[in-house]
Amino acid sequence: MTILEKANTGEAAKAKNPAIAEYRAKRDQDNKTALEEGLQAVVKHSNELKAAKAPTGFGVMSVGGVNAVEDFVMDNVLPAADDGKVNLFHRDQFKSGLMLEIPLWVPSGGDDGSFDYVTLHVNGVPVVNGVEDGVQYTYKFEVPVAATDLPGRFVIPFNSLKVGGDGIKLIGYSVYSNETGNKEESEIQLLTLDLLDPALNDNPAPIEYPADVTDGVVTLKYLAEHSGTLTLHVPPYFDYYPGDKYQLYIAGNPVPVRSGDVPPEAEDDGFDIELDEDTIKAIGEGVSVLQYKLEDRAGNRSDFSIPVHLTVRLTPEPEDLLKPLVPAAPISREDARTGVEAIVPAFKNAQAGDEIRVYYRDEDTVKVIIWPNDRVTFNWDEIALPNDQVKDPAVRVWYDVIRGKNTWTSPDTEVAVDLTTIGPDPVGPGPINATLVPVRAQGNSSKQPGFIRPADVGSGAVLLFTVYENAKVGEFVRLFYGRKDNAVTHTIAAGETPGTVISIPIPWNFVESLGNGTIAIGYEIQETETTGNPQQAVDGSVEVSIATVTVTAKVTFPDRIGGSSDVPGTTPVTALGILNCERPRPLPDGIRLAIAERAGVLSKDDLVFITLSVCSDKAGSIVVTDRTREIPVVVSDQEATSNRIERVLPLLKSYFEIADQPGKYYELGSFRASWRIVKAGNIPGSSQASAVRYALRKPGGGLCLPQS
Repeated sequence: MTILEKANTGEAAKAKNPAIAEYRAKRDQDNKTALEEGLQAVVKHSNELKAAKAPTGFGVMSVGGVNAVEDFVMDNVLPAADDGKVNLFHRDQFKSGLMLEIPLWVPSGGDDGSFDYVTLHVNGVPVVNGVEDGVQYTYKFEVPVAATDLPGRFVIPFNSLKVGGDGIKLIGYSVYSNETGNKEESEIQLLTLDLLDPALNDNPAPIEYPADVTDGVVTLKYLAEHSGTLTLHVPPYFDYYPGDKYQLYIAGNPVPVRSGDVPPEAEDDGFDIELDEDTIKAIGEGVSVLQYKLEDRAGNRSDFSIPVHLTVRLTPEPEDLLKPLVPAAPISREDARTGVEAIVPAFKNAQAGDEIRVYYRDEDTVKVIIWPNDRVTFNWDEIALPNDQVKDPAVRVWYDVIRGKNTWTSPDTEVAVDLTTIGPDPVGPGPINATLVPVRAQGNSSKQPGFIRPADVGSGAVLLFTVYENAKVGEFVRLFYGRKDNAVTHTIAAGETPGTVISIPIPWNFVESLGNGTIAIGYEIQETETTGNPQQAVDGSVEVSIATVTVTAKVTFPDRIGGSSDVPGTTPVTALGILNCERPRPLPDGIRLAIAERAGVLSKDDLVFITLSVCSDKAGSIVVTDRTREIPVVVSDQEATSNRIERVLPLLKSYFEIADQPGKYYELGSFRASWRIVKAGNIPGSSQASAVRYALRKPGGGLCLPQS
């Protein structure tokens, strides 16, 4: 069906896009009108030529071609086709121009040396290459015109053709003799000049993907499910004509991946382009840009279409996603405090770099990891939403695997969560609740809270527990002494109301096993012995001093000279012996101290503290303020075996200086020494004091002070 026939039937209006239908209806009507007017012009001109050659009262004009110019041939126009465009001029010929083949005309009768002028016409407008005697002409031939020159090719340049834009052009020529003044015109032929591309000089609409292709992502799985084919759709476009062509490109590649004729159904429905699996694999893994061009029979090519992205995935998609694992389920407050781990099980076709989003409860609580990382931890704040007393038997946990713009979602795991507690409302995750009154302890005999003393040996001790706020009968209390496994329990009974203080005995073996020291005590509460989230009070403590060790040895001074006693206050003081500036160890070199205890007292790793003080008197009775030094000793295995400890304490000049008399010293005085031991279990023992005189003054008044 020709374009005139289509315009007459209104078939172009069937296009599904109303704007396209409206455009085509007007276009086809305009084409029909232009063609009819062109044909009428041809007929009219032909009739005028015939009339000019018809008999008259004065004679007969030339008829039948004896003196008439003959028909010409347009050499480089396209043959007729279904688009109805007569003698369509292809864009490839624009540079060459329209070529006319004109046969030799009958001589004009001019004498040799005269000229015949050939003038080509477009829409009656001459194509002018020269002007002589007022005659505009295209070509000039000297008479006689050589038969070898014709038939010849004459050119109408494109610049002459394009005057007035595209559409129907009337092409013809005339021959004029400058001697006779006679002129003969040819018949007119129609030429179609088309300068408009199928997309009306705009970017064609973007390629459309099938509904089951999301964001242009094509996978091997998709191809397997669609017979190895991706079908692209080109929407209907405005200036469709039979004979249109298309080229499909990957941006950056000048060679199209597909090209061909636009099928007839494209007029109303657009058309499909199929890419097979080999073509898609050749495009390659990753993101490409797809665009197409449209080209009509005249060679007018559109711009590239609006680009779309094609993402090719040649690696298999994630499959067999399993439910996430939540090892801590069911989740308690303790689990929530320490963090709840969710694990993504290995799945088929996983790739390093896959983004995994793990969700807890809803999409607002999400953790992102990159495979092969396979686990996340949700913290208290995330789990305790919407409040820290939540109890939910079915909290959803799931994950998404994201690769490119595609998402795969796992099945849900449902976990039970119980963050409820008994007693006073908690502040934060706990487990310590500062509103619980700390437990206290005391001995049954000494009855001093916070202490267990030697007097309590045999009578025992108790924990003093204050019943908490909101307490209910049957709730469980676990109290501990020293460590969590030293526990006693209590169940809230009728009448035990908040604020009531209950005495709970401490097994004496707990007290004995931990011995002396500052012992931690505390408790926790929960619904029953085996269920419920425990709350814990701030730990308290008790000072215990029930065990001692008997120390018999005193500190001795191995370098002492003379003396028969080491008891401070001995008279005469000479009985204490002396340390001086001479041998066996001069005082400036330090003072040697020794302990020789009976077997069984010293043990490896016992702590021993040796104390040495300066006395202003010679009897070891008056200790100078701030002149006491202590040497800590960790008993070695050799010292424990030999039952002996010996140390040298370096002495400083300042150790002997009189505080309010700079440069003055206690020149003649005494040392007082003692030691104490702390054995495992914090069991203490202390020695009696011992003393020795010292003399820093030398005959003549000099002093043997330490150098520093």
